[in-house]
Amino acid sequence: MRVLSLLLLLNGIAVLSVSAASGLILWRVLAKNENGADWHLVHASGTARGILLIALAPVTSLLVLPVSLATLAVCLLILFVWCSLTAMLVRASSGSKGFDHRGSLSNRIGFGLYAIGVVALFPGLAILFLGFAMAL
Repeated sequence: MRVLSLLLLLNGIAVLSVSAASGLILWRVLAKNENGADWHLVHASGTARGILLIALAPVTSLLVLPVSLATLAVCLLILFVWCSLTAMLVRASSGSKGFDHRGSLSNRIGFGLYAIGVVALFPGLAILFLGFAMAL
């Protein structure tokens, strides 16, 4: 489980780094008196997702699961974080509004990334819930 903790920590730090960089872009956008809502979303939710991964790292040792299931849960959560963060980056950098599988290329990419992330999130959370509940 130590490897899973390190995997969560490293990905959390990487996500926070991307979030910090997006904060610099947000600052530049706001300094030009432009609308920075999309970059604010990347910065704020990227920070939250990075902290989520870091917060989960020390408690993976409490999971009562086979290593394969614990690994699957951690990988699914990491996949969710990177897919959703990348989708937000695509939207912010393209200036395109909305996510739609029939829209512009950036809309379709964002939609696909969010869809993958959502599909990964719920099973990952369910497995984690089971693993922590079995520890009671």
